[in-house]
This record gives sequence, C-alpha cells and structure tokens, in this order.
Amino acid sequence: MRLLAAVPLVATLAHGLNLSGVLSANPELSSKTPAPSSTVNREVIANSIVAKLNKSKPTPSDASKAPNLTPTPKPTTKKGNPSKKTSSRKTSSKKATATKNFVARAEIFTVKPGVLALASPIVAADGNCAPQTNLYSYTPSVNTPKGFLVDTTLAAVGAAARPPPGYTANFTNAFGSIFAPDYLSYYQLSSYDVSACSALCDKIPSCQSFNIYFERDPVLDPGPNCANPTAGVTVRCAMYGSQIVASQAQNVGEWRSQFMVVIQSSAGYSKNNVPAAVPDFTGPTGLGGAINVDTLNGKTVLLAQNYQSGTYDPSVCASQCTALTAKNKAAGIAAGAFSYAPCNYFNAFSISQNGVRYGYYCSLYTDAAVASTTPQYTSTYNGVTYDLTNSWGYALSVPDSGSLPLPQFRILSAYLADANITASARAAFLSNNNTVLNINTAWPSTALGSSDPWSGNTKSISILYTYGSNETRVWAGIMNTGSFNQTNAYFGTTTAAGSSLVPTISAPSSATVKLAGIAYGPIQIATASVYANIYAAASSKSSFAISNGFFGIDPYYGLVKSGVVWYYNAAGVLLALAGRENTNVAFPS
Repeated sequence: MRLLAAVPLVATLAHGLNLSGVLSANPELSSKTPAPSSTVNREVIANSIVAKLNKSKPTPSDASKAPNLTPTPKPTTKKGNPSKKTSSRKTSSKKATATKNFVARAEIFTVKPGVLALASPIVAADGNCAPQTNLYSYTPSVNTPKGFLVDTTLAAVGAAARPPPGYTANFTNAFGSIFAPDYLSYYQLSSYDVSACSALCDKIPSCQSFNIYFERDPVLDPGPNCANPTAGVTVRCAMYGSQIVASQAQNVGEWRSQFMVVIQSSAGYSKNNVPAAVPDFTGPTGLGGAINVDTLNGKTVLLAQNYQSGTYDPSVCASQCTALTAKNKAAGIAAGAFSYAPCNYFNAFSISQNGVRYGYYCSLYTDAAVASTTPQYTSTYNGVTYDLTNSWGYALSVPDSGSLPLPQFRILSAYLADANITASARAAFLSNNNTVLNINTAWPSTALGSSDPWSGNTKSISILYTYGSNETRVWAGIMNTGSFNQTNAYFGTTTAAGSSLVPTISAPSSATVKLAGIAYGPIQIATASVYANIYAAASSKSSFAISNGFFGIDPYYGLVKSGVVWYYNAAGVLLALAGRENTNVAFPS
C-alpha cells in the first residue's frame, strides 16, 4: 500500500458565498438594507378574489340565455403524463382555434396592473356532466373556492419550487395566471414540477417563458344538470413566446356555469440568455442555482471562488481555471508530489438583489460531478438576501487527472531514533534522482535535524521509501557508519546496503490498520509472527514493547536501540509508532 498524497492546494478554500468579499469589491451593495418583512395574508386575498368573482356570478336565468357554445374537445389523459391542451375555455366558433380565441380575449379585456380580472365574461351553461381529467391527486379539506385559495398544503408545494436549470423566476406565489398575447399552449401535469414544465417549454423553439399554477377545476363538465360539481385540483403549465412578468398574472378566475374557478401558487419563469461557449470546455450547461459544495465523497473539490464586478463573462472564469491548474501543477512538481489539484469545472453565476445584477462569481472545482449537487438559490448577509441566478457550468473537455510522473525515489517517512526527520531527509537525501545517505554527520545537521534527539547515545536511522512505481523499501542503519549512494540500479548489497523490500504480509480481515514496514536498530523486521502480534495489539488497543524479545532478535548487541512501526490508518494516512528500546508503544484509540 502506497501513500499517493497530493500537495496541499495553493488556492485558499472558501466556504459558501463570500459575501463580505463581494461587498468590499462592490461598495454599492454595502448600502443595501434588509427589505421590509411582509406576510401574505391569504385570508384577505381569498376574500377579495371570491367577492370580485361573486359580482359576476351568473344566475340561472343568465345561464338559460347564454349562447349555445361548443366545448373544446378534451383529450384523454393518463395519470403521470402531461396532457397537452391549447385552451380549457369555451369557444364561440367551431372554426376558431383555441390559441386565437385566447389571444382575442387578452386583447379585448385589457388588465391594468393591480386590478383583479376575470378570465372571460362568457358563461358556459351547456356542459354534459362528463367526467373531467384532473391529474393532481390532492384536494383541499375545505373544498370551496376560499378553502382552495387559503390551503396551506398547496401553498407549501408552490413555495418549495425552485427555478429549473437555465431559467429565472420572475414571480412566485401569485393568485392569478398570465394574460399575454403570445400564449402558445398549455399542459396539465400530474405534479407541481417546474422542471417538467421547463422541459416542455424547451421542446417548443419559440417558447421563452412558462407559467405554472394550481387551478380549482370541476370534476364534471358543468351544465344544467350539474351546475356546481365537486372541485378537484389541476396543475397547469402554460407556454409563452416572450418574457412574462408579475403584472401580467391577473387572471384570478372565472365561472363555468355555477362553478367558480380560482388559482393559487402561480409562478412565472423565463429562459436565461445562453452565454457563449468557451474553448477547451464543454458547455454551457444550465443550472438551477449556484453550486455550493466544498467536499464531495470525502474529497475537497472546491479550489477557489472569485467575484467579478464587470459584465457576465464565463471566459474570465475559464482563464482563472486554467491558470490555477498551471499554478498547482508547478507547485506539485517543485514539491516532488505524486499529484496536484487540477481545475476541471467552473460555475459562473450572477448575484442580484431586487432584480438588479451586481456582478458575477466564478467557482472553480476539481470534479465536474459537483454539477449534480443541490444548488443554492439565495444567500443572506447582514439581513439582506441576494439571489444567485443565471448559473451555468462548464467542464474541461479533456479532464485533467492531476497526476505527476512518479519520481524514481520517494521518501515516505524518516526517523532518527524516535524523532521524525521526514522533511529534512527529503531535502538532504535526494539528489539527481538518486538517494544519497550521508550519515557521517555532526550537529547541527541539515539532514538529521537541528538538535540531538537522544544525546549521548548511538542512534539508528530508519527510512521508509518507494523505488519506481511498485517497490516499497525500508533502509535502516547506524549514524556515523558511512555514506551510501542508492542509484537507479537494482538494489544490491553494494549499492543499497541496509535496504530491503517490505514483506508481503496480508492484514487480518479484522485489522483496523495496515502495516507498512518495521525497522529496529539497523535492520528491517520482516517476520510474519511479529506482524501478527502487532495487528493483534492494534485490534485490542493494547501496548507492546520495543524490545529484543518482542522483535525476536538483538540486531546490535550492547547498543540501546530504537524502533519504528509504520502503518496506514483507516483513512489511508501514513503514521508511525516510534520508541526507544524497552519502552512501550500503542496505537491511538
């Protein structure tokens, strides 16, 4: 088992959106104050809508005078599949298309912002009481127009919806559907699913926006024999050929014979302008909100987040991504690391407040899989909420593995007696891809540390290292006994005295650690029984002695020796137990 650790990231990790940094870069945002809190009084709104509709409620005599209207045929639908319709309203001519009829109504009955409106002045009175298809399975417990409008279950479903990838929410939680002259079509859905609605819009080349809402609809086609049937709930998904705004959501309902149709949880979403492609990256891919993740599957994936105050430009993020990869790679090479952290993906998204954009963010990641995580739609700082919109992702066309060529020699760990000298040994013992061990040294020593860890005692040096791509070795020797030059040649006793391969001894199935190597005095311990005893001590959390008796040998008679037991913990981190002869050591609990 080898330790293939990456060099620490050069970029500073950020946790979430660094709004304090954004405010420093854009003082205009610093002056923003929290918006006044407002609570939607559904009771008041419901009373207002019902009262407005009741003023135009048809009487039985009105119904008898109503023109003989031909109902628009309603196709059979299956639960779970969207039902496409061009209009659910009555038409006054069999030849007129439903779309044309809808446009005509919108043009004739112009609605001023803030004024409640009815969908149509025509009163339908000739329904045949045929069962209607309502795909949504829930019905409010108080099954009245007001009960529908104040129903908190429906309201909660609507409030929980988030913008689908590639779209921005223009309004939510309205009590009317859209009046607009560029209506295209609508579908009935089996659930309040903005992603499904956006997918239907995406299939229509001219679709730029959609309006999704709950509608109180009759379960029977209202007519003389069933003027006010029981109510059900439908989910409508209406398509439009231009951007839609909240002031157009004024269609609060209508009458179908004696049945009152009303609407709640109406929301409008418009397509974002698709940014340009970026060379060497795949995308853009629309995202619902900003990616907000630091780690993925236990690995750090966030490299950096950078705020840009200028015009939205993903190519700036791409340049940052490429530059950071080059910087991290250079640092990895300089450190002799096996790997570095490459930038394989970036997320560019806008920051806005009350509909006004204030720059954008570049978030850089090592792994394109972050695109599948749950997005963040808003961020709050000092009581002010900022919207994170226009979010797009770009993945490096050819992912960078972050791997570096393996050096011929790699010192994993080094000890002088029981003192860890790994850092200084790496700097002093590696030269031109050879391992030069000059242990004829005096204090202070660049290679062996600045202080004597065991004054007055002859000390051993123990080094765990790799050779090439598949050999792990232990070198052990006594200080001030010579200089050894370990070359690229096969390790023999003449070129690598004191070096030997780590034995292949499998860990027990119950083991909590993986032994990497053992050194005692000037030799490596490779005895299977010693390995078994150490594994047993690790499992039982008991101590064991650094001694001739435990290791079964006295490799340097008359010298008080030291020993090192290298191991990988459950997380794969290389650690060591080091001690002097006749002392006890134990694995951490």
